[in-house]
Order: sequence, then C-alpha cells, then structure tokens
Amino acid sequence: YYDQQVIWRREKTDGDVESQRIPEELVSFASILKERRDLLLVNDQRRDLKKYPALASLLERNSSLSAVMVPVRTRARWFGAILIENSAVGSFDVAYGRFVAAVADQMALALESQQLFAEAQDQAQRALALAEASQFASRIGEQELTEALTEVFQRIGQAADYTPWLLLLADPAHTRLNYILEHV
Repeated sequence: YYDQQVIWRREKTDGDVESQRIPEELVSFASILKERRDLLLVNDQRRDLKKYPALASLLERNSSLSAVMVPVRTRARWFGAILIENSAVGSFDVAYGRFVAAVADQMALALESQQLFAEAQDQAQRALALAEASQFASRIGEQELTEALTEVFQRIGQAADYTPWLLLLADPAHTRLNYILEHV
C-alpha cells in the first residue's frame, strides 16, 4: 500500500481527502518511476498516460491534466513518491521536474537521517541496559538469585520495550523447562 497523506489545494473542495490508502496493485508508483528513470512528466494525462490507465484515472479523479512525479528515496531506502498535479495542460517542464527531484532527495535524506538517529538511540539504550545488567549480575552474590534475575530482566526488558517476559531454564537432562520467574 501507498499511504497518501496530504492533498493540498489553494481552494479546498468538499471532495478532498486528507488521507487515503492506495493499493500498490492499483498504481505501482515504484514501477512507473523505475521505467521512466525516476521522473514522470505528464503534459496531458489524456494523451500521455495511455500506458498507465490507473494513474490516469487517479489524475482524472482530481481533475488534473498535467503532473510531475519523482521518487522519495535514498540508495538504501524507498520512502514513496511526490506527485504534483495541475488542472491545466503542460504545466510542468523538465527543469521543474529536476527541482521537485532535488526537493524529494532532501526529504529522503532527512527521513533516513531521522530513522537512523532513532535506531542509534534504541541501540544505545539497549547497550546501556546490558551494561547495567552486567554490572548488576556481577553483584548477584549480594542478593537472592530470584530478586537479582528479576531486576536484570526488568532493566533489559524496559530497554528493549518488552513488557511481559518469562524466564524458564532447562533441567540438567534438557528434557523440561522449569519456571523461574516472570513479569507481566
């Protein structure tokens, strides 16, 4: 699915949908852009989109005759596409398409940076929890084993965003799991 998040118009109409889901099978934006080498320039959708009837139908539904579409992606990740439409024929040229592509590239870099930063924060939080758990585990002799394991698992579970957890240990013959403790 592609999630269409924003439809912006100078003058809002009653038929405007702020958000809608477009099945990939209906309009394969990625396939169209790959085939068109990352830039789709439509001067008149009635003439230019015979090969892509679903996209023509989408533009027609919005009373659009011309459009430009570029991917929002980096080398590693595909985020989506920007589709800009206009009700007049021939509204966009190659220079405008390049401008939109540059904006899309900047958006993709910002999105990827934000995702990488969030992943790094998660990894740092997990590493810190494991370091704390390791330090705590070295002091287990000071407390009862069950209390110590409970605290270790709570710290790790909190960092990994695991709320319920269960600790089972195999018996010496490895035929059964024995309940040790749990957190629900």
